[in-house]
Amino acid sequence: MRLDQWLLKRSKWPWDLVQRTIRTQRIAVEGVKKLQAGYKLQTGDTVLLPGDVSLVEPLPASSHLSQEFPKWILAETSQHIVISKPAGVPTQGGKGIKSALDLLARHYCPTARLMHRLDRDTTGLLALAKTREACQIPIEDKIYLGVVLGSPGKNSGELQMGIASDKGTLHAHTSFEVLCRSAGYTLLRYQLHTGRKHQIRIQSAFELMCPIVGDLRHGREASESGLCLHSWQFRLQHSLYTAPIPPTFHSFLTRTGLVI
Repeated sequence: MRLDQWLLKRSKWPWDLVQRTIRTQRIAVEGVKKLQAGYKLQTGDTVLLPGDVSLVEPLPASSHLSQEFPKWILAETSQHIVISKPAGVPTQGGKGIKSALDLLARHYCPTARLMHRLDRDTTGLLALAKTREACQIPIEDKIYLGVVLGSPGKNSGELQMGIASDKGTLHAHTSFEVLCRSAGYTLLRYQLHTGRKHQIRIQSAFELMCPIVGDLRHGREASESGLCLHSWQFRLQHSLYTAPIPPTFHSFLTRTGLVI
């Protein structure tokens, strides 16, 4: 997102004040010289503001999520926070979204920033960094569990269908392995090698031809258990983290006879 658009959204200032603030260098991005309004903010950027300006929006008084966030934390170090995200919580704010994960995290730790993203209805592991330097540490061996409709033609393989974006078609690579099959459904283990938006969902639906259960955008039917896609494991700084299977996901596995 462009710096001026980000500032406009966060501050609710008029457009001319946003432009003047950037032009007069009252706002800066750490490590960036000759800052311009069109600068595209990158993951890990630190925006420096005057002492009389605050852009963190208060959470609605009725929001219970500010109290829930600490309960999602699986591990916390001096550099990172690892949480197990529940379904239904958007990772980032947007139009009409007031309680996104990035905002909740900053109320818990003012310097927290996302290291990656999960779809609103995807559950499981998500990492946040406490510093700009910590944000550069790679997350490795990202493993997801997903239940698909139908039965893939092979027990394992590589999915390399490109993902369309505003910048053209982006390379995307996912490894998959069948863990269990039952009547009409298959439990898969996915390993991400790239991190494109909706990567697993798109490649499952249009390359594997077996959409994720509950994926209304790319699939064929809804599920009372919601989207059956779970960020299960990853490594960060040589530590292996695992997110528990959510109760609704676990219930679906039990009902369909799927076993991890």
